[in-house]
Amino acid sequence: MSSLQDDKDKLFEEVCSFISVQRSANRSELTAETSLYHDLGTEGIDADNLLRAFSEKFHVNMANFKYDRHFGPERGVDLIGPLLGLFLYLCLKLFPRNKLLLEALDGLTVKKAPVKIGDLVRAAQSGEWPADLGERPLE
Repeated sequence: MSSLQDDKDKLFEEVCSFISVQRSANRSELTAETSLYHDLGTEGIDADNLLRAFSEKFHVNMANFKYDRHFGPERGVDLIGPLLGLFLYLCLKLFPRNKLLLEALDGLTVKKAPVKIGDLVRAAQSGEWPADLGERPLE
């Protein structure tokens, strides 16, 4: 194996170990495709703290990072969202093909552009957050 590949593998392991400690995640379950938001539930102040610590540890300039595109606010106790979702669900039972209700229900889903562990490795390799990741489609 080449020295370059060894360096990439070592950096990948370092980033995974960092994420494992920061998010109390099982290291053996982390892959390059693991999403911080969707798979590890990282959001709000936790996401902010994690990315600040990542930036410091791996010397990554985060100027290109668009926080709101990747992470939502801290979730607290939210009673309105679930109640509204239940109301719309019951309305759909009464009016199953109502396009406006379907669009409203779809609008309750939070869609974010994923930040994956592989993205963190790429940023650590280059020393800056890749600008093209801000253009990734929302999921």
